[in-house]
Amino acid sequence: MPATGNQILDALPDEEFAAISGDLERHSLARGTALIDPYQTVTWIEFPIDAVISITTQTERGEPIEIAMVGSEGLFGSWVARGLPWSPWWGVCQVEGEAWRLPASTFSGRVPDLPHLEDEIRRYELVQAFMMSQSVLCNRFHDLVQRTARWLLVMSTKTPKDPLPLTQEFLSQMLGAHRPSVTLALQTLSEAGLIESVARGQIRVRDRGPLESVSCECFRAVADFSDRVMAPGDGGTISRSVPGSD
Repeated sequence: MPATGNQILDALPDEEFAAISGDLERHSLARGTALIDPYQTVTWIEFPIDAVISITTQTERGEPIEIAMVGSEGLFGSWVARGLPWSPWWGVCQVEGEAWRLPASTFSGRVPDLPHLEDEIRRYELVQAFMMSQSVLCNRFHDLVQRTARWLLVMSTKTPKDPLPLTQEFLSQMLGAHRPSVTLALQTLSEAGLIESVARGQIRVRDRGPLESVSCECFRAVADFSDRVMAPGDGGTISRSVPGSD
């Protein structure tokens, strides 16, 4: 197991990791924690370990819909490296867990001198942009059962937690659908033996293969694109430790 648990950090060569590791702080994120609102100045860059962060946008009436997720594969706040000190979106912790955080000032000040980190960020931003564009297509053309299956598959790739901590109310918000409709979609997947409700607010994916066959093509499209863009270079994952993390 890599020491940090975050794929972006573990992809860095030793000298670049050393340049930021002294400022990394490990902390816990509680489910439902609001990380930032639009136009607020970004204070911390988050590198999730087993927590999952939802990036959402909202209507004027405050109705949210999820446009992307960030898990152990990425980071939240990458746009700070592009000179934008505030957030374009809402950020909320969707699955409680651990994350590394780095002061935004450290991040923006050092990224230009860290070419491998810069490259990782650029590629991850492309993956996020592709995910957002695919979400637009998905919300327009695919039915709710397909979208629910896709969402559960994506979530299960972002965190090692099993079962997935999930309420129907939260899922309905993320999918931009009415709760009764989401309840029916989950019931359809459950009756097909693809998922099961373990306890209140906990859902287990029983069989990923058949669940993917029920999902729309969007899950595989994003997964394949991510695999191609984020393919590790020579050496693969690096095992390391963060000062003061023991």
